[in-house]
Amino acid sequence: MMKQLKTGLFLLMLAVALIACKDDTEQSDYFIRGNAVRFYYVDETGAGLIDPDDPSTWPVPATQLSETPPAVPTDISGTSYCGGVCRIESDDTEDLFYFTTGVYGDYSSDQFSMYVYFKGEADRMDILYDYSLDDPGSRNYYANIAAWRFNDMPIYSESGSSEDWGMRVVKVYVCKEEGRTTVSLEK
Repeated sequence: MMKQLKTGLFLLMLAVALIACKDDTEQSDYFIRGNAVRFYYVDETGAGLIDPDDPSTWPVPATQLSETPPAVPTDISGTSYCGGVCRIESDDTEDLFYFTTGVYGDYSSDQFSMYVYFKGEADRMDILYDYSLDDPGSRNYYANIAAWRFNDMPIYSESGSSEDWGMRVVKVYVCKEEGRTTVSLEK
């Protein structure tokens, strides 16, 4: 009887472990998170570098760094591209066009890096996530952007410790001049 009880207990623990592993793999899918960050690509004089009529001037995100830059977008619908993840929009108050993108992530990690290519040159974005259950009765996780860095400069956060960031619009100025990139939150 004791042997059967031990065998039953072992099988129960094995089943629980297998179910837990299955749940982990279900949550390890990639996701794309929306945000309120606008990227203004400018030259050293502050003039805009994004031309809404020339897709070769549109930034292209990638999840991997490559020696060969991604191709110019061809899946364009108006000024939306890359499957609708990216957009080129006009900001009349700045008299500039800006780029927006969803940020990628993977539920198996709290950190994710992606790259944005502009005219063949890659810039690195590092995103740190913290997760919460959007409904305690389900297993659907919400990916909160705890920190977002562009070429090592902090540009955005939704953390409770920086309440003034929230989901407000954040303007990031990416200055490209002679192979050098500088990033600023002020024009």
